Amino acid sequence: MSNPRRLSATGDAERRAAMPTWRTRGGAVVGIVPLRTVGGGPIDVVGVGGPTRAVASFLLVLVVGTAIRYRWGDVLDRSVEATVERPARGTIYGVAAVVFGWLMVAYAFAQAFRLGTALGTAAVALGTAGALVVVAAGFVVVGTTVVTILDRGWAWAGPFVGAAISGLAWLALPFGPGLAVWLLLAAVGVGGPARRWVHASQSVERAVDG
Repeated sequence: MSNPRRLSATGDAERRAAMPTWRTRGGAVVGIVPLRTVGGGPIDVVGVGGPTRAVASFLLVLVVGTAIRYRWGDVLDRSVEATVERPARGTIYGVAAVVFGWLMVAYAFAQAFRLGTALGTAAVALGTAGALVVVAAGFVVVGTTVVTILDRGWAWAGPFVGAAISGLAWLALPFGPGLAVWLLLAAVGVGGPARRWVHASQSVERAVDG
């Protein structure tokens, strides 16, 4: 009869091996999902159930969305305008921004771990929190865009709709496809503002060079 603890350990090892990682010169291993617990061990994100991930995502987006709507409502409205203006092109910009941003964060993690484990752990916590806030903001833009397209005029419903969409992605799909859809939907919300920012920067450069 097989030992359950041995099977569990084997499963954990297989999940860790499946995650993209690389080793820094200092020996620290940095992964694409660099989440850590208070005790310093990696969080088993893959092993967490879909409903738990859905609730966590819903609450994250709802909290971030409420703060954005209350403090930066005008910025949110402009982001929605940018998203509706060119949705297909904005999605491309969003995917590029999410991929590039996550690679930059992972590279920063690797450099921080070279300076020490404590600094690396702090960088992982701060960087992961920042990345999650950006993703949550993307869902807030998506939810507010949906409300705007439906022409309901419910300004404060946007964060709730975005939170519901983010939770459904985790609830309806297993981890791999759920993560892909979750990031893709967030990229839709990030892409519009990113596209405007890129083109605005180019316009400023041309004006300076001219």
